[in-house]
Amino acid sequence: MDCGYSDIITIMKVKIFLTGGTFDKEYDEINARLYFKESHLPEMLKLGRSGIDTSVETLMMIDSLDMTDQDRFSILESCKKTEEDRIVITHGTDTMPQTAQVLGGHKRQNYRVNWCDGPL
Repeated sequence: MDCGYSDIITIMKVKIFLTGGTFDKEYDEINARLYFKESHLPEMLKLGRSGIDTSVETLMMIDSLDMTDQDRFSILESCKKTEEDRIVITHGTDTMPQTAQVLGGHKRQNYRVNWCDGPL
């Protein structure tokens, strides 16, 4: 069977975990500060006309500098529990290596984590 691009889009399911980072911050012009309101990702997927079956779940909306080890293990547990075999985690860049270390130390045989980082 020849599996083309459209076939892959039809069968691929991606779980997207939102954790915050600059990616989802908004600017308060009155107080000159960044803050979290809601994620921009669902609208971006809609505008991009993504044909991939995605499920978006907000785990937390925090700056990665404020992320604790407990938060990182919460991300890990969510990855372990998800049924999708492809996982994207939005995450700020400042402490991404620490979270990657937690995830890398606890591999589940059938999932792949990709990162979507704030400022890029």
